Amino acid sequence: MLKFLLYLVLGGVIYYLYQKDKQNRRYGHTGITEKEVKRPSYTPKKSIPEVLRKKSPEQKILELSEYKKILTIKEIIIKTGLGMEEVETLLRKFVEKGIVQETVNADGKVLYDFS
Repeated sequence: MLKFLLYLVLGGVIYYLYQKDKQNRRYGHTGITEKEVKRPSYTPKKSIPEVLRKKSPEQKILELSEYKKILTIKEIIIKTGLGMEEVETLLRKFVEKGIVQETVNADGKVLYDFS
């Protein structure tokens, strides 16, 4: 009888670990459970570009600066989806108006400070 109980408990533990491993392989280690994925009200957190998609170019850059105060041109282009020339012109306008301070770090990178 003791042997039977031991097999039963051990079998339950092995089955539980198998199910957890199966869930981790299916959803990765995101912490999202199967119930959350199937729930219709579940929406993943929006990334910055999705939030900025319907805004004017000036608004996109200024709202991006709310997330991070010091940006490079590369970061602005990647996060907003704007072209390089458009970003450079807008940043020049911002610098002229005093909205942004343009600085160069020790590596020679041009940084734009929105604080």
